[in-house]
Amino acid sequence: MRNQKGFTLVELIVSVAILSVLLVAIMGFVVSGARAYGSVNATVTLQTLSQQAMGQVESYLIDCNGGLAFSGDTLYVVDRNDDGTTCTAYVFRLDGTELYFGKNDDAGKDSALSSGDLMTRDLAAFTAAPSRSSGKASAVDVEMEFEYRGKTYSATEHIALRNNPVVADSYAELMDALAK
Repeated sequence: MRNQKGFTLVELIVSVAILSVLLVAIMGFVVSGARAYGSVNATVTLQTLSQQAMGQVESYLIDCNGGLAFSGDTLYVVDRNDDGTTCTAYVFRLDGTELYFGKNDDAGKDSALSSGDLMTRDLAAFTAAPSRSSGKASAVDVEMEFEYRGKTYSATEHIALRNNPVVADSYAELMDALAK
């Protein structure tokens, strides 16, 4: 018999079977890692959206010197301008799953409020509850619930106010109270 170099058919089939088992195991680790990354990424995205939105709302609430009203899914923050006769209204409005921010520099009872710019997305719920005492607010509890890729994240912040703004149940009532 002459000396033949190479692998037999049985050796090739066994080696392919071993490689297949190893590849299935490796792919299991890859898929598991990709799922874990997706889950962590969704959680980080929710936390980032929450921190950014809460920080923006807080920056307008904390120095509010006019008044506040939360009606439906809309928060109105009104500041008195330096001249004491005009006001600037800031509006945070939840529309579906998006929170919009608008500003009106010459706010009045009958003035149209800006529809605003997109502030954040993936928001399922938005509430603001002022702590009332004699028609004034000393703090506001803001709650936001985000949903993204099947995950939810709730953020609650108790914001102490530097001034004691007037509190009303609607924008019109707020502007009436500020006009007095």
